[in-house]
Formats: sequence, structure tokens, C-alpha cells
Amino acid sequence: MLNRLAVLGLAAMLAAAPAVAQGGGQGQDRGQGQDRGQGQDRGQGQDRGQGQDRGQQGRGPKRYRVAPDRALGVTREVLGRHGYEVVRTENRGQDIVVWYRQRSRGRGRNRAPLVRMVIRRDADRVVFLEAPNPILLDLDVRLRF
Repeated sequence: MLNRLAVLGLAAMLAAAPAVAQGGGQGQDRGQGQDRGQGQDRGQGQDRGQGQDRGQQGRGPKRYRVAPDRALGVTREVLGRHGYEVVRTENRGQDIVVWYRQRSRGRGRNRAPLVRMVIRRDADRVVFLEAPNPILLDLDVRLRF
């Protein structure tokens, strides 16, 4: 009987105590912490091109001095190595559009959606547009030499 009364008394004390831990986290979410409110916006004082190499700022996509046929062959090979299959290619004026999808890995009958990559012919050079970064890195390695 005494244990029940002690437990009930403890529960009553905890229910009557203010809930301190349910606050706003010392103002971190509201901009009231020690780091905020010092007259600087979030973007001030930071370099605008912080995530980029300074040599690559403002240059646009890389241009490769290769024949469009070689660029298309290397693209097919690189996509195959990364687990994609080339479904079709289209000539649209100065552009070669490559439609590809991820290969089936033996799970289910559904096919992955088609994704496109554009190879633009520009005078004696070729530019790759709308390509994922891992693919671009491999294309860069293969086409530089």
C-alpha cells in the first residue's frame, strides 16, 4: 500500500511540474541563437562559386574535338559499362539525341523510363548536354585521348 501511494505521489508531482524540455531548442529554429542576429544574411561573406573550381566558372559545357560518329560510339560504350542500354538515336539538325534506359536486373517485368542525352555538333567540336555526371566523367576520360 505504501508503494502505491509513493508512485501516485511521484506521478502527481511530475504532472504538475512544467515541461521544460518542450521548448524551441534555445532559439536555433527561430534565428535567436548566438550565431544569428549579427547583421549578416546567410549568403553574405561567402564566395558565390564556392562549390565550383575557379578555373571552370562561366565556361559552360566542355567541347571535344572529335567526329560525331566517334562521340556516339564512345557514348554507347560508356552507357553500357554503367548498366544502361541505348534504345534509339535520332538526328535532329545539329543534335544527336540518344535515348537510353537502365538495364533490367532480372527483377520483375517493368522497364525503367527512357532518359535522353543530347550530343550537339558545333563546327568541328562536340558538346554533351543533359548527361549525368558519372557518365560525363567517363566520356571525358575516353574522349580526351
